[in-house]
Amino acid sequence: MFVKTPCLLTRCDVDIIGPNSHLVAQSGTFPKKATDVAKDDIDEMQRKDFEITTHTLEKEFQVSYSEENSKLLSLLGG
Repeated sequence: MFVKTPCLLTRCDVDIIGPNSHLVAQSGTFPKKATDVAKDDIDEMQRKDFEITTHTLEKEFQVSYSEENSKLLSLLGG
């Protein structure tokens, strides 16, 4: 003999249906971008990055600078 029990909807079942707006707002799906950085600062950062990359490739690894070598260095974590 089987006893049929009614299905109970718990609060947890109701909460997981549909998007959680608080979680979605924090998810990084739409990351905020910094727009208050001056063009001169960006240029300086890129110049320093180029100098460091060039020095590392030529002095530390004894290879000539190229875009491909720069990308490989970046892949290695440099």
